[in-house]
Amino acid sequence: AGSHTHGSADHLMIEQHRKCYDADLCVPGFEEFCQEAILCKTDYDSSLRNIMKKYQLRKEEEAVGGFFVKLPRSQRRRSLHDVQLKVRQEATRLRQHYLADEFDDVPLKYRGNEEEYRRRKSSAWYIITYHAKYAPPVPRHYPREGSRPELVSFAWIPFRHLCAIKEEKLLARSRRPPHS
Repeated sequence: AGSHTHGSADHLMIEQHRKCYDADLCVPGFEEFCQEAILCKTDYDSSLRNIMKKYQLRKEEEAVGGFFVKLPRSQRRRSLHDVQLKVRQEATRLRQHYLADEFDDVPLKYRGNEEEYRRRKSSAWYIITYHAKYAPPVPRHYPREGSRPELVSFAWIPFRHLCAIKEEKLLARSRRPPHS
């Protein structure tokens, strides 16, 4: 019964993430980047889960933010502050790695249009994380749906680009004449 409840809670969390989907962050042309985004997300999630496992963290936000109240048993010989700092550093390095590797080197076909490349790619990262139609399949080694918490921080690695997309959409809407 306990694992069923845990699985149901994870399933509800997945449904909640899907409900948070913001269509404003969908940029035409994002589809070009979906397959690559799924591969990156799978790799990123695996690396983040390794950090979580290493420090015995159960929640993604603890690993990404490096804030937790109780030291994992394996880390009790160190201070809480030291462990939090170490977790933050590892998670920050992970995010910086993906941001630099995936957004700095613009393909030739996008030279001169680098921002469009980054907008489309950021949109794809967001969409494959939050939109059920584009989400990557559950890996085979997770046999039960809900047997692992879904990770969503991948979508927010390029947060500056996502914020710019949202601002542009809001600005465009505010300039439209009101409906009569």
